[in-house]
Amino acid sequence: MKKLSIFLIISMLFQSCSFDTAENYFDRTTLNTNKFRDFGNRKFKNMIAQRNGGMLYTINNENLIKTESLQENVTGYLLVDIEKDIKKIEALKITDDTKALIEASLKEFNFVKNKYETDYLEIAKMIDEGVDTDKINETLLRFDEKNIPELDALHQELMDIAMSYAKKNGIKAQTY
Repeated sequence: MKKLSIFLIISMLFQSCSFDTAENYFDRTTLNTNKFRDFGNRKFKNMIAQRNGGMLYTINNENLIKTESLQENVTGYLLVDIEKDIKKIEALKITDDTKALIEASLKEFNFVKNKYETDYLEIAKMIDEGVDTDKINETLLRFDEKNIPELDALHQELMDIAMSYAKKNGIKAQTY
């Protein structure tokens, strides 16, 4: 009987909690983009520092394990994380009020995912293989010059929509 009571209480809690709140939409579509603030060269410097400190990870069978390979970190951690985020955004119910927010968010997330799958893996491979530091730095500079402006534009588009959405729905949000 005690187990049944606990089950009923938990069931009622899940039914009373709405995952379609304005805050949830804002969190999934907008706040999760904060992880892109160190996109490009800064991200690779952080990844190298994490590797050097023994704090670089990948996920294998849902277990977090240490790795020294930036390629494994990209494929087994960064891509896994962004794919989970994209699925959470895609699971949001599209309404007239949320359509633009979801679409702008997916544009930004899919842009970053594409870069992880292509350019990030190429650069990670160069670093893992010990390619000359000057060549790596040149590649990172070109990557940033080409991609940071596009990411910034996608992010600004999302923020314009998200801040309007937040204001309309009484969500206290600030940009920095």
